[in-house]
Amino acid sequence: MGSHAALIAELVTELEQANEGDRELSDVVLRALGWKWETRHYEMDGVKLSREVILKPDGNIWDWKTRPRPDPTRNLQCAVDLVPEGWRVYSIQQNHHGDLRWYAGIDEVYKSGNVNSGVINGGPALALVIAILKAVEAKDG
Repeated sequence: MGSHAALIAELVTELEQANEGDRELSDVVLRALGWKWETRHYEMDGVKLSREVILKPDGNIWDWKTRPRPDPTRNLQCAVDLVPEGWRVYSIQQNHHGDLRWYAGIDEVYKSGNVNSGVINGGPALALVIAILKAVEAKDG
């Protein structure tokens, strides 16, 4: 198993045991999916300044002025935005019989097979993030 796939597998295990999503977990997820934090230095009117920027996997800067920092373990839209290209969400649901576990499923468009996840306490966003990471792990593994 490659090191990235091993990292993803460890992260999936951690998320499956989480009681809820949080900012720290979201940042770990984003980094595992190729997002990067950088400090950019620049000069304005002779004053040297710096600011932290978030780079998406495609190298573009996350537009932090118009949208808040992504929080995919707590925000369902942020999680949906991380679904890999060529994949689709086919199910997000909660089991109302028993443990109230949240389930999420994604699959590759026009291919057989799918990736499912379940999380007892974390909510729909966390369940979807786990499914996304499992898909990435399967691709990398």
